Amino acid sequence: PAQIQDGENGFLVSSVDEAAESMILLLEHPELCEEMGRKGHETVKENFFPVLAAAFFTSSITSNKAKLPFLRYCSVMASLV
Repeated sequence: PAQIQDGENGFLVSSVDEAAESMILLLEHPELCEEMGRKGHETVKENFFPVLAAAFFTSSITSNKAKLPFLRYCSVMASLV
């Protein structure tokens, strides 16, 4: 939740009804959906990409087959940035 700024880069909800209301709002306002998506992308890029890059580097050095799913996840996340 600390990564999500309610109403800025996502919604914090505490019930199924609140989640449904948030989704309806985004469907009815595509410009808000696009803006929140852009802000969410920036949040990930600024705050989480360095962590994923470091994890990817560390995992590739240790070269453990058990870490392959994590490496794939890091690769996918890196491609989004």
